Amino acid sequence: MHKKKMEPERLVFNLIAYGVVVVLTLASILPFLMIISGSLSSTQSIMKNGYSLWVQDFTLDAYRMVFRFPQEVGRSYLVSIFVTAVGTVLGLFIMTMAGYVLQRRDLRYSGQIAFFFYFTTLFSGGLVPWYMLISKMGLKESVWSLVFPMMCSPFNILLIRNFMKQIPESLTESARIDGAGDFYIFRKIIVPLSKPILATVGLFLALAYWNNWYLASLFINDVN
Repeated sequence: MHKKKMEPERLVFNLIAYGVVVVLTLASILPFLMIISGSLSSTQSIMKNGYSLWVQDFTLDAYRMVFRFPQEVGRSYLVSIFVTAVGTVLGLFIMTMAGYVLQRRDLRYSGQIAFFFYFTTLFSGGLVPWYMLISKMGLKESVWSLVFPMMCSPFNILLIRNFMKQIPESLTESARIDGAGDFYIFRKIIVPLSKPILATVGLFLALAYWNNWYLASLFINDVN
């Protein structure tokens, strides 16, 4: 049997689609290649010429440093894993409950309260008041200074709220008629139906915690 020839429009679409995928793939791979190249280049060459795809002044000093101080490197990874895991779990729990409360139609002034959350995404109090607040709470030189400040994001709360508003209210009303309380409804109905948004927000949180270095530069001075 003769193969059916592809229509010109379909062929052009496939070429463009594959081209976009190839470009995006290369854009995702290039940073990793630059990291590998930088790890094999000397510090002097990187400071002089910057990072590149090609190794400059080949050296294994970075890898020797890792194996020379395995305890410090291992402890650093344990801190990152702890902060990411604990911060993601606590943040998801708090923001999911906040989103559930804000989407309740029987909550008085729910729109006004949600506006205050939204307002903080447009304007912030600034770095100095925020730094003073964290310091007054006694979180400096503590691992919790890496967890608490990022644990609650108004933007993520609004995402969860808007998703939960799409859940039919008849489900919760029928559960209340059967005698279910708010926490039971939240745990047995709302959370299982909100798994897509929880997975999305959880990924946002985990990546933010794992890649965060700014909080440690502000609140942690003791290397131990």
